Amino acid sequence: MKICVYGAGAVGGHLAVRLARAGNQVSVIARGAQLAAIRQRGLTLILGGERLTAPVRASDDPAELGVQDAVISTLKAPGLAAVADKLPALLGRDTPVVFAINGIPWWYFHGAPARPKRPDLGFLDPGGALARQVGLERVIGCVIYSANAVIEPGVVQSNSADNSFILGEPDGKLTPRVTRIAEIIKAAGPDAPVRETIRHDIWSKLLSNAAQAPICCLLERDLSVIGVPEILALAKNLMREAIAAAQSDGIPLDTDVDKRFGFVKAGTTHKPSMLQDLELRRAMEIDTILVAVQRFAQAAGVPTPHLDTAVALLIEKARKLGCY
Repeated sequence: MKICVYGAGAVGGHLAVRLARAGNQVSVIARGAQLAAIRQRGLTLILGGERLTAPVRASDDPAELGVQDAVISTLKAPGLAAVADKLPALLGRDTPVVFAINGIPWWYFHGAPARPKRPDLGFLDPGGALARQVGLERVIGCVIYSANAVIEPGVVQSNSADNSFILGEPDGKLTPRVTRIAEIIKAAGPDAPVRETIRHDIWSKLLSNAAQAPICCLLERDLSVIGVPEILALAKNLMREAIAAAQSDGIPLDTDVDKRFGFVKAGTTHKPSMLQDLELRRAMEIDTILVAVQRFAQAAGVPTPHLDTAVALLIEKARKLGCY
């Protein structure tokens, strides 16, 4: 299959290597030192002690790569609007686009059941550029569970034993195209379950990000800081408010937050991706992970005092650092 991975960073680089080594014709969109390294030496993934290298075609211009059978975008949400007018160069009549992003995606309401109270999520797709240039009919949702880091240009290190890319059509249908993409990813190594309720998976992952990322960013500490009793209490309150926001949109989630903080005893030192962006002074996923949750809650009249405080402080900090 001819596949373009748009954004050959940590997650995209991991997936591109796996797909290429499984026999697919893989190209990647990258830039700067990452692009130069891939062109010179190929793309390398360090996985479980192995060093896997794949010679993939790389460019910073989608027009050079041409029409693809499928596009997998692993760009973070803040970078999507800037590439809306570039994506069409990769799209044939039936090319699907898998959007693998954190938080509430720009296409969230496409194909969703009608609800009486819904927030305006237009700020996730300014001016409707993605809907217009890509087309909602091409969208396949994706929730990522894969911890990786670019340790040097052209080299990605996997930091998790289990890697999963959960796929789902916005309307919940089990279509041939989503089934085919799932089969191709599974054949490459990672798991790729197909869900009829992709929004449930979106919120399920979002809960942890919304509860932990703002704390880690405000304190500039890794996840071990959640083990401090007072901080843990705050994280649980943030999660409870996110759960209430999800439930306001008809998403049934387990309300037992204690089960979701079992990692605390393990003393993990992992840094949430939002903190990694802050440290590198990159645009942060504040809108999709936090502001969108606030909008759902506000539309339903659900109070979120802890979330409102954390978001206000984080936005001010991020603005001062040029990350928002």
